Formats: sequence, structure tokens, C-alpha cells
Amino acid sequence: MLALTASSLVIGSAAAQRSLDDLKGRMNEIQADLNALQSEIEDLRTEEDKLLQELSSIEVRRRELTARKARLQERVIRAANVLYKTGQTDMLELLMTAESLSELTTRAEILSQISQRDNAAVIEFTRTQEELDRLSAELSAKKDRLADTRARLADKTDQLQAEF
Repeated sequence: MLALTASSLVIGSAAAQRSLDDLKGRMNEIQADLNALQSEIEDLRTEEDKLLQELSSIEVRRRELTARKARLQERVIRAANVLYKTGQTDMLELLMTAESLSELTTRAEILSQISQRDNAAVIEFTRTQEELDRLSAELSAKKDRLADTRARLADKTDQLQAEF
């Protein structure tokens, strides 16, 4: 009977040790999962902060470009009005009505100067509008990415809370 009891204790002790080892293994797995989730959450928060800073920079640049566009638009409209009011809507006609080569040269130079200045304003206006369009698309993409990041962050946070 004593041998049977000692044998039962050894078997019970071995089973208890296996159970303890299983629990320790499970605890290590849970801790590893916890660490992985916390790392993912930290990465997502870092990404969120970065996106918020990028969005802020884009918004500042858009405001600057919008103001610049308004100034350029006024300049282009003024130039168009000057051409309209002075009757210079048809530059070719103006050049063709010159009565001498000297008058033609003078008119061509004046039109060239006006045209260069006006063209520069139109080109700058167009480039500003193109940059605004590009920034708007970039802003939209970043906002979508931020929404996705926030959704993943919420999912990971919920997952973390559900597991622990």
C-alpha cells in the first residue's frame, strides 16, 4: 500500500509539473501576443501622428496657394480687361494696321512685353492651380489613409481588450 501511495504521488507530481509547464507556456504565448499587439498599436499611433502632421502641412500649403491663386487671378483679369478696353483683342490686326516698319516693330515689342508679362501670370496661375489640384488629391489620399489607420488602431485596441 505504501508503494502504491508513493507511486501515485510521483505520477501526480509529474502530472502537476506538466500542467504547470503547460500553464507557463500558455502564459508566455499570451505575453508574446500582448507584446505584439502593443507594438502594433504603438506603430499605428506613430503612423497616425505622422499623417496628422502631413495633413497639417498640406493644409497650410493649400491656404498659401489659394491666396496666391486669388492674387494671380486678379492680375490675369486686369490684363484681360486692359486688352479688351484698349481694343487689342486681335493682336494680329493691330500689327497689320501698322503704317511703317518702325511702327510695326514698336507695336510688336510692346505687345511682346505685355504678352510676356501676361503669359507669365497665366502660366503661374495655371501652375498654382495644378499644384492645388495635386495637393487636394494628396490630402484626400492622406485622409483616407488616416481613416484606415484609425480603424486598424481601433480594431487592435478592441482585440487587446478582448484578449485581456
